[in-house]
Formats: sequence, C-alpha cells, structure tokens
Amino acid sequence: MKRSPYHHSRFWAALSILLIGEFIALGLLGGDLRLWLSAWRQVIKTGLPGIAITFSLLVIAVVLSRSLANGISCSLKFIGPRFEKTGFWLARALSLFPV
Repeated sequence: MKRSPYHHSRFWAALSILLIGEFIALGLLGGDLRLWLSAWRQVIKTGLPGIAITFSLLVIAVVLSRSLANGISCSLKFIGPRFEKTGFWLARALSLFPV
C-alpha cells in the first residue's frame, strides 16, 4: 500500500518547526499581524525573484555538469577497461565541480 507523503513523520516535524517559528516571530512583533504580513509581502516582492534566479542557475549547473560527466565517462569506457575506473572517479569529481 502506497502512503501519502503527509503520513511521514518528517513532514509533520518540518511543518511544526515552521509553525513554531512563525508563532515566535509573531510573538516578537507583539502580536501585530499587519506588521507580520507586511514583512512577508516584502520578502515575497523582493526576495522571490532572487531565489528563483539562484535556483534556476543551480539547476542549469547541475544538468550541465552531469551531462559533461556522463560524456567523459562514456568516452573513457570505449578507450579500454583500465581507464574505466579512472573515468568513473573523474566523472564523479566533474559532476560536482560547477556546483
């Protein structure tokens, strides 16, 4: 039987930590809900484009590095079996280099 991701305890632990953090932030603001919401609006307005650009650059770097590593690994496989292990470790090192 396949379970929903909401059944896992890690999901509930992360959600409770987020909620506790929000209640602490709201408590530090003296219960001013309008100030709390305006702070979140400001984060979404100014921070979300930067987060999206950084995430997209990270995804591009991972895809590029993985394809480069697979290309090197496949090309070294055709050279001979003794270079296969060297190619494997070289490809592993190159797959994480841009990140």
